[in-house]
Amino acid sequence: MASDDFTAETFVINISKNKASSLLEIASTFTGWPFSQNMQIRGFAQHSRYIYAPNVQDHPSIQQTKFPDVQELISQVKTSSATFDIAFLDPWHKVEDSLQILEVAISTLRAGATLIMHDCHPLDADLRNALVPEIFPQAWCGSTWVAWSLFTRSLSDEFSWITIDADYGLGVLKIPEKKSQRRQLLRIVRSLSKQWTSGNLPRPEWSADAKHLHLVDPNDPRVAAWI
Repeated sequence: MASDDFTAETFVINISKNKASSLLEIASTFTGWPFSQNMQIRGFAQHSRYIYAPNVQDHPSIQQTKFPDVQELISQVKTSSATFDIAFLDPWHKVEDSLQILEVAISTLRAGATLIMHDCHPLDADLRNALVPEIFPQAWCGSTWVAWSLFTRSLSDEFSWITIDADYGLGVLKIPEKKSQRRQLLRIVRSLSKQWTSGNLPRPEWSADAKHLHLVDPNDPRVAAWI
């Protein structure tokens, strides 16, 4: 399959045919719409979709909404007793948001589940611009790739992940079976969030083939094995 034809929707639907019946979807009011509009995605037996309004106070041209902010959304997800086989994450494209949404998804997924994060390897430098566009909607990947890069470079080989080089980069993580490893994942994300917020983490340089990403083509056997 050509990279242009392989999307997050394709990947999730294929996984659902064999391994997943429940889907957690988290996006902001400005992200994730192509995914959510797919009718097959809506066909999951259990599908919980959470939408939040990002902090865009410094961009008055972007209309505010009555959706919960990211902290309120995290509280909503954590107070739910539901667990999921698969998660699709398309957070507001700031590092802070991306790491926070990554953490709450990891804590909600079942052992052996699949986590997918959008916009983890955008090839177009303009799409990687950290500055928020003045007008929406338009294509923008922002700094979610930074969060995924920081996260994957912190993982050891005991964990399983890939980055599919399609649809602006799909970061894919297998949730470990062992509770100790799941706790370790949460510690890693929380530590990264704390360090980033305090300014102690440098912004990584973008690389077309960073080894820690485990970058693969959609036709790579590792993608088929995941499905």
